[in-house]
Amino acid sequence: MTNWLLREQVAGQGIPMLCKCWEGTTYVVLGGSVEFLYKDSVYEIHEKILSILKESGEYEEMKRVAEEKGMETFSYKKIAEKYIE
Repeated sequence: MTNWLLREQVAGQGIPMLCKCWEGTTYVVLGGSVEFLYKDSVYEIHEKILSILKESGEYEEMKRVAEEKGMETFSYKKIAEKYIE
């Protein structure tokens, strides 16, 4: 499965993400549902996770945005409805 498709499937389920930033895949952000990794290091992954968990309400906000916007934008049902209209 390609990386962009996996990201769309995760976003369509309303799940916030922490993923590698690759050119052309930042469209899944949807206003705060995704945090990106820019380096290939265990340290960066560790620090990002700690940052998300330490910041008051950050994970909850990422989840809220993912559920509201991700499910609306990337769910197969919503995509199909757009094409059927």
